[in-house]
Amino acid sequence: MPTTNLPSELFKLAVVRAPRRPVVSEENARRITYDLTSTLYGDLVTDRGGADPRVDMVATATAYASASSDLIADVDALKVIFPGFDRVDDYMRTVMRNAVKADLKNLVESADVLGMTAATYVGDAGYSALKSRLWDNVFVRTVLGDQAALRTEEVRTLRLLNLIEKIASNDPLLNTGPGIWSAYMATVVLPGDVFPMPDVPLPTEPQTQPAGPDPVPAWSAELEKSKAAYAEVRSAYDEQVFLYRNERYPKRKESDPDDSLQAQCAET
Repeated sequence: MPTTNLPSELFKLAVVRAPRRPVVSEENARRITYDLTSTLYGDLVTDRGGADPRVDMVATATAYASASSDLIADVDALKVIFPGFDRVDDYMRTVMRNAVKADLKNLVESADVLGMTAATYVGDAGYSALKSRLWDNVFVRTVLGDQAALRTEEVRTLRLLNLIEKIASNDPLLNTGPGIWSAYMATVVLPGDVFPMPDVPLPTEPQTQPAGPDPVPAWSAELEKSKAAYAEVRSAYDEQVFLYRNERYPKRKESDPDDSLQAQCAET
């Protein structure tokens, strides 16, 4: 159907912002770094600089796991320490980049999760110790390399604490859904003076001996000798059997009609 609309009225070019790399402050906002201190952390730093760091670090982590009252033994124990955090996690997994700051804040501060404002929770005198305990358990599970599921949940809890801290400080990163999602998915960075653990030294290469002479020709020659000896034995056996049969059973005279002319067989 013909139209009188001009092309400029039908099509409009979109104005696209030129791509840009995130600034340093934005990158840091999407990282969770260790900014605390603890006895375990200090011991691991000392072990890392020792003569046998891997063995010493494993021994320190093992001692913590077997004797410390701050050990988080399993996922259920983690949920007891941080009740309701799974509700926040479920919300973020459901809405992802469509998260709303007000909805998230209301959920976090509800009776099912914190039961107080985020600022009150983060400002409590015991918050730093609680957060340090969680970090220590992440260190232990990382050094020992066990209970991967528990370690994953502990790291997720660190991300949720990071989200709560940003709610408490009214961080502008949470003003958009993608910003909230990036804070939730922030990378947990282990302290560089402890991790990564030193590589396991490679085992000493075995001392190889030069190969001796090829034994196959000697084996072949021996086999040929055995074959020749067997052939001689077989030939002598066949000859003896032939002579024995000729002596015992003389050749029949076919012209003898009633076998009366046949030679008598040799007596045994």
